Amino acid sequence: MRCKARRNNLINLYINDLIVELSSKKIGCRIDDCNINNISYADDMLLLGPTFKYLGHYVTDDLRDHVDIERERERERRALAVRCNMLTRSLWAGYTLRTISAQRVQYNNGFRILMGLPRFCSASGMFAQAHVDGFQAIIKQNSASLL
Repeated sequence: MRCKARRNNLINLYINDLIVELSSKKIGCRIDDCNINNISYADDMLLLGPTFKYLGHYVTDDLRDHVDIERERERERRALAVRCNMLTRSLWAGYTLRTISAQRVQYNNGFRILMGLPRFCSASGMFAQAHVDGFQAIIKQNSASLL
């Protein structure tokens, strides 16, 4: 029991010295005119920087969450792109002209969302502006690649 108590005392001394040393540095997160670079309680310690992630949420020194919001938007864009690709690839199994038309509409709508365009903008115009192939061009390329 004495060894454990002695070890805990050594750890506490080290941690206290670490907290004092960290607190004296002019690095970390500035809130108003106060510099905060660590939050410590019992055996937990959180190190802070100008932009940091805490409990899965990004917080910046100006206390805004725009980094977190943009990260989430990017994740949603990627997920939407994956779904659009899955829709396009599903065309190769038992399809009708009606199914192709519905898939084309969904593909175009997904692309509009990814690009932040209005719902009723020209599909051919948006693909031309983005310098990417449209739905029909992708279908033709995939068909040609099978040959």
